[in-house]
Amino acid sequence: IPNNIESLNSHVFSKAKVKITRDLQAHRHLHGSHVVCCPAFFCHPELDIKPKTQKNKVAVCWQSNAIKCCGVKNGNMTDMLTKFIQKNKAQAVCHSFPDFIAASKLGLDPFFSSSYRDYFDFYKEFDLVISLRVHGSGVASSFGIPNITIGHDSRSEAVTYFGSELFTGSCNLQEYFDSIDDAEIENRSRKIIDLKREKYNQYIDILKPTKLTTLEKYNEKDMG
Repeated sequence: IPNNIESLNSHVFSKAKVKITRDLQAHRHLHGSHVVCCPAFFCHPELDIKPKTQKNKVAVCWQSNAIKCCGVKNGNMTDMLTKFIQKNKAQAVCHSFPDFIAASKLGLDPFFSSSYRDYFDFYKEFDLVISLRVHGSGVASSFGIPNITIGHDSRSEAVTYFGSELFTGSCNLQEYFDSIDDAEIENRSRKIIDLKREKYNQYIDILKPTKLTTLEKYNEKDMG
């Protein structure tokens, strides 16, 4: 949170018609704001999504400390996911070029692109995503894909608002992964899809009175 947040509240944010935050950390400092979720939950705009039903294809959104300002400070977490990828033959994906270079040097054969559309095409093919990045989990949730976020800083709280499971290291990741069966994949997928519709309607309820949207709320009956 910036040191000048009170000044921003007085001179900038006070002029906003609506203030929406993605987590409680921001909400506590932004007067009169609504806590909903990160908009990444809606990067794939469809609300009628076919749930995942099997644990076949697993992707890992891999991150290191290659970018000093926002990298993973605890190298043990990066090492844990590196070993997980190798053991389970999971597909690595990187969201930054420095991470792509670092993962490539480890022989992880990561996916990387400079186009967001390529990431959408990539993620939608998977049944489960394990991620060190908030937005890796956000994209997965947007497609109704069950996902586990490895929490490594205070921003990780945001993932709980779009249905990701926040992994805090209280148990062994491999053992936890092994315990997830196909039925659990489908159950989690359906819950994320339901939550996406709920959060969509929450956005509409907030924006509609101020005429900031012409969109209508989701109604499953209207979808046939």
